Amino acid sequence: MDSKKQSFRVSMGKAAKRLTVAYFMVLLIFFGVSYLFGVYDNPTPASMALDGSVAAIVAVMTLWCWWLSPKRIDVSGEWLTIVRRIGRKRIAVSDITYIERYGGMGSDTRVCGVGGVFGFTGWFKGRQGKYFAYVGDYHDTVMVATTRRRYLVSCDKPGELVAEVRKHIHGGGMA
Repeated sequence: MDSKKQSFRVSMGKAAKRLTVAYFMVLLIFFGVSYLFGVYDNPTPASMALDGSVAAIVAVMTLWCWWLSPKRIDVSGEWLTIVRRIGRKRIAVSDITYIERYGGMGSDTRVCGVGGVFGFTGWFKGRQGKYFAYVGDYHDTVMVATTRRRYLVSCDKPGELVAEVRKHIHGGGMA
């Protein structure tokens, strides 16, 4: 097999950008309004602990959304690798049973995960069943089915991604 690596950039789509901006605006309004209305005028140790806990939970959840968001997809002869902000998910090409354009996930249901802040990651349910998504732009999606589960990924050149992976799959990777 060819060991040359191809990389495909994952960009955040308009919907993800808008949802991310809306998320930060809600946070700014929430913390700004609570400050303006004097929530912090007479802080007690209990209220400070509660405020600190809420802020810590919000910070961790925000970082988690960012960490899981995909940056690029690398394809080599043996692996399809989804490179996240922190970490990577490797899928053995030998385990891929088919790969095809998905045509958008706008009507799919989020089961558990991130629905737009820094992208769409997590478990979703759609017309091909349950899958795990690593999506920046839900219009340019590709379904990758393996022997164990399905993944939905996106990249700036989904047609080229499908063609590149199919070169490495026995049987051409068609559904």
